[in-house]
Amino acid sequence: MAHRHGARVLLDAAQSVAHMTTDVQTLDCDFLVFSRHKIFAPTGVGVVFGKGDLLETTPPASGAT
Repeated sequence: MAHRHGARVLLDAAQSVAHMTTDVQTLDCDFLVFSRHKIFAPTGVGVVFGKGDLLETTPPASGAT
């Protein structure tokens, strides 16, 4: 429904990613995010999936200083 109105869809998969298959193509989300420690990796790093065309055209929200 969001896509029909031109909205972008961001899915926070932090609680589900370690417990179920996450298929971004089936979900058709524009962005998917989660913390790596949720999949038993070291803390302090996150994951951002984005559709390629959106990643190419979306400027970063902030940059490293």
